[in-house]
Amino acid sequence: MSEIRQIPDLSNVAISKTKAEKMYKIGYRFIGRHSAIKICEWTRKCIRGRNICYKAKFYGIESNRCIQMSPVIQFCNFNCVHCWRSLKYELPPKNFKWDDPKFILDGCIEEQKKILQGFWGTGDADKKRLKDAMDPKQVAISLSGEPS
Repeated sequence: MSEIRQIPDLSNVAISKTKAEKMYKIGYRFIGRHSAIKICEWTRKCIRGRNICYKAKFYGIESNRCIQMSPVIQFCNFNCVHCWRSLKYELPPKNFKWDDPKFILDGCIEEQKKILQGFWGTGDADKKRLKDAMDPKQVAISLSGEPS
């Protein structure tokens, strides 16, 4: 029987513990109080040599070297009716303490590397693409809401 991975302490994340745990179980990794990453499906496919995303096709960005993240995982200033994301976003509380941008970026890179470690043990991973993925060159701010 496989070992069950324990959920780390997520008490510092600025969303409910229940929601943070659910998000962690489906692949989100939190950085600080309000930022998160999740491996993009195109990154997975690229590492496995199966496909690339439109950013690679149109702009030459290597899908395996892209981090999908949000600097504000639960906050949004719009809640647009056409948005495919949760409509339960909210504005941050007054006097909210924001994490330092360098801390967020460094944390995103480290969490991306940690998640990608699992590909080393798979038979279908292109080892060159995986090695290159450990040095990300692009960030797609696309996991939640409008961060600006």
